[in-house]
Amino acid sequence: MGKKNFLTLVLLSFFLICSVNMSYAQPKGPPPDKKDLPDKKEISPEKMAEQTAGMLKRYLNLTDEQYKQIYDIVFTYHTSHNESNFDREELNAETENVLTQEQRDKFDKIKKEQERIEKRNKESEDGPPKDGPPRDEPPKGKPPRN
Repeated sequence: MGKKNFLTLVLLSFFLICSVNMSYAQPKGPPPDKKDLPDKKEISPEKMAEQTAGMLKRYLNLTDEQYKQIYDIVFTYHTSHNESNFDREELNAETENVLTQEQRDKFDKIKKEQERIEKRNKESEDGPPKDGPPRDEPPKGKPPRN
């Protein structure tokens, strides 16, 4: 009888510990609503220019003159364009005119990564694919888990 009670106590303790650990793994509070997230329209042209030029200064090692030129390009573009006539390629082309060849090469890598992220975000908003293979296929060369 003692051995059976001990085993029951051990199992109950195990399940209690697991349930406590799982409760800590859950996010606190309700999930954020999209309406609670900042809207892209709320970002001022000044802030957008500052963020973009600052990011490019860090990643491309811009000179102070290049920073000012890119700030002006982004600010002017965002004050004269809205979502309906916004053309990222046009903005990127104007930005590239300020860069050296080495900086353009790095900028191309940044653009490709940004496109990949936007594509992934768009796919997740659209939901699972209707036909064809799943989006998240296992890496080639590794067998799928069973």
